Formats: sequence, C-alpha cells, structure tokens
Amino acid sequence: MKQEFLEETLQEISDRHIAEAAKLGMSPAEEVFIGDAAAPGDIYRPEKQTKKTDKKKNGRRSKCSWKPIIALATAAAVVAVIVFGGGDWWNVGRTPGESPVLRAHAVSEAVYPEMSPYPMGNFIKPNGEFDHESYEVVNNAWRQDRKEQRNQPEGYTEGADQFAAVTIPHFLRGAGTGNVIYSPLNVYMALAMAAEITDGETRAQLLALLGAEDIDALRWKAPAIWNAHYHRDGATSTVLASSLWLDERILYKEETVKNLAENYYASTYQGDMQTTEMGDALRAWLNQQTGGLLEDSIRNVKFSPETVLALASTVYLREKWSDEFSEKATKTDIFHAPTGDVECDFMYRQLDQNYYWADKFGGTFKTLKNGDCMWFILPDEGVSVDEVLGDSQLTEFLAAEEKWENSKRVVIYFHLPKFDISSDLDLKEGLTELGITELFISGKADFTPLSDDLPFAYVGEVSHAARVAVDEEGVTAAAYTEMPAPGAAPPPDEEIEFKLDRPFIFAITGHDGLPLFVGVVNQP
Repeated sequence: MKQEFLEETLQEISDRHIAEAAKLGMSPAEEVFIGDAAAPGDIYRPEKQTKKTDKKKNGRRSKCSWKPIIALATAAAVVAVIVFGGGDWWNVGRTPGESPVLRAHAVSEAVYPEMSPYPMGNFIKPNGEFDHESYEVVNNAWRQDRKEQRNQPEGYTEGADQFAAVTIPHFLRGAGTGNVIYSPLNVYMALAMAAEITDGETRAQLLALLGAEDIDALRWKAPAIWNAHYHRDGATSTVLASSLWLDERILYKEETVKNLAENYYASTYQGDMQTTEMGDALRAWLNQQTGGLLEDSIRNVKFSPETVLALASTVYLREKWSDEFSEKATKTDIFHAPTGDVECDFMYRQLDQNYYWADKFGGTFKTLKNGDCMWFILPDEGVSVDEVLGDSQLTEFLAAEEKWENSKRVVIYFHLPKFDISSDLDLKEGLTELGITELFISGKADFTPLSDDLPFAYVGEVSHAARVAVDEEGVTAAAYTEMPAPGAAPPPDEEIEFKLDRPFIFAITGHDGLPLFVGVVNQP
C-alpha cells in the first residue's frame, strides 16, 4: 500500500486512539514485543590482516494495557554456503592432529540508523487529564524520523519490483497441499551481496536477474531499499540484516568488505569454519536477527568440511494492525483444505474499503501500523492457487495495489483464519532456471573481488526459510451478516462477504509497494 494512500487513514486512527486514551485516562499505546533483532555496532571496523604461514596462496507478544491489538510476526532467512571444489581445504596448512581453535571475530559490523521511539508511556497529567502537548512532541519526532527514513531517491524500486514479479510465481507454485512462504526482498538482498563479491559472468548473471545495469547501480539501489523498509521504533520492527562468514585462512580484500557494510548493511565475521563453534555463531546470529521465529529451521544450518565462506540474509518484521480484530468475534469454522475439511478459528472484522477483483481472483487488505499492508487474495471457486500464481494479473495487481482498475468501495465482512505457518525452500534449482548458473559451478564462479584465494569456490546450496504468524487480542464485539462469496465479477451490492475458508495467497507489502513476504496458505 503506497504511503500517500495510508497517511490520512493512519492519522485518523491515531487521533481516535488518542481520544479513547484520554477518556480512559491512559497512554495511547503500549509496547508489543515478539522477539527482537539486535542492532550491530560500528559501520566499518576493519581488522588488520596478517597473512599466516599456513595460508594457501590464492518474543512473544505482551498484553497491551489499554487497547489490545493483533500482532503480526514474520521472519525469513537465506543462507548461501560457498564450498571449495579444488582440493582438501580442511587440511590446508593444518598440522596433523591439530585441534581446530575458534578465532572468530567481527571484521566489520554494520550500524543501523537511530529512530525516535513510538509514542508510548504515560502521557497523563497529575490531574488525570491527557497530556496532548507532551504526546505530540514524541509523536511528531517519531513521524519525522519515519518520513526521513522513507525519503529515498526516485526510481530506487526499479529492478526490485521486476525481480519480485519474476520470482514470486517461480518459487511459490507447486506447493501441493503444504504451505509455502517466499520473501522477495530477503532473496534480493542475498543475491545483491553475492553480486558484490563476484565478478565477470557470475556477476553479470546476478545483475541481470536483479534488474541492475551494473554494480554501481546496485550499490545505489540496495541501500535505498534497505533504508526505505527499515523500521525499529521500540513498538514495531522491520529489519533486513545480512552477514558474510569467512574461514580464517581467507585473505579478504578490505574494499569489498567495506562495500558490504556501507551499501548492504552487512557485517563480516571470520574464524575457523571447521569448528562447531563457528556454526553455533552463525546459528546464533540467524536466531537473533529473526527474533527466534525460525529456530527449528536454523537448527539444521551447518557447515560442511569443504565450506570456506557463507552469506546470510534475513528479514524480520513484527507489526500491529492499524485497527484490531476482536477476540469475541472469533468463531470456529471449517477451512476447506486440499487434504480435507479442517476446523480452525476465524477472526472477523467489518471493513469499509475497496474490494478488488481480476479474472481469477478477488482480494482486499488490512493495513499495518507502520504503513505497510497485508493483502489477501482468494482464488475464485474452481480456480487453484497455482492457476492464480501462474496468471500475470497477480503480480500486476500486487504492483498496482490501490490503483488497480477493477475495484469498488463496499462494506466487507472479512473472515481471516488464524495461522502460524512456515516453510523451507531450496533456491538453487530455481535460481539456475532463472539464469544464475556460473555461481554454482566450480572453476567458473568468480570470487576475485572478495579474495584471490578462491579459484575453485562455488555456491553449493541456497536455503530459504520463512515463517508468518498471525493472531489477535481484543475486547471489542462485532457482528456479521452472511453475504454472497466474491468472484471474478464486480461485487453486485454495497456489501460483500470475504471469507478465506479455502487455500489463499497473502502478501505483505511495504509503503512503497515492494513485497516483503508472499505466501500460500493451504493448511492454516
């Protein structure tokens, strides 16, 4: 949902919350935590390299005290493991019987921008009145920081939007009866880092898929995308984190490490990758950056004896609906899953907003507190999720959002099943089909911008794990009326029931329209 489309609505909601808080004699908001992602330290702190003689030459949510709000928690991670294909890397320069000793340290660390906190706390005067003046000071500082963070150069989304349009159907189709989640921006940033540390045809293939003319264009777009989506104000978070992990025997080029920190907000760590401690350090970093949401998947991340370096990229989002659901309106109902009908809890909310339709699906949205948006796409009766994913109208719709021509403002009786889903994807085959081949071939992958020590290194695997959890807290009662189900034709009346009681697609988009998460729910 574009920022300008939301500002008026969000301000109206904010004003209403202030008024309600004043009536109750409470603060307008309370913090909701679902884990946290740590902010790294200095932006670039290079360590002096010494060439060794053995070197081969070459959360959970907390209750709100005044107004319970549904919370949305999402996380995704990409790990690309680069292995050495030209000999026994494990024994290079190692004395027989020598025990590996962990000497991991931060070569460089990215620094994240400081943001004014979301207006939380006690804004009640001693006489019991609401302190509007103090609240406005904090609120204005928060809004100004958010505005500056999103004020990026015109055209920064070009390339990333096409990348999403091409890769979304490629990685989501064929889920069968299971759930699947894909984070376009997470994968985009991982591949952007890969382009930075490669050269020649390897880099050219990556730049082509990323929609960047050259590496300088990517260095301009990547930080703009990162900053436009960065949000960390104590109440909500959206953080794209990246890191490079190097074996201690690699003599890296400092300029490349500096570029990673400055243009991709990527930290670099170095140590003995044959030790269990180094693997533990990577898993700890991944868990920290994703708020612990992907712990089950991250447990399986390990280095092989041939591993010489690894790229890791994560995206973590914790958000609140701009307007809450009510627990009293939640009812148990039937979800028609591919494997058979199942019972699940459906949240309910009456919405007065636009309903959208295309040839094979209908859709609507729920706004999030920081201006992002979660879209819900329901295939028409008799149309499968894969059919919709294979239809160009889906990605066109996600790109157009509120500007989509086929829309009508109606009262929507919205039923959303509570769900907590996760998935693990192996991206290597799909990336190869999309034209990324050199990166995966020993002797062809070119890592010379990073180091001259890796003539036979190549990417052995690219794993992508993601999780999206949605639930609600609240006390406001609501009622609903049974209405005809949506279809490809425009809604016939001024009211419509939008019930996600069969497999559907969701997308979480930023204020600029770029999709952070897209997924298929077959089993809520």
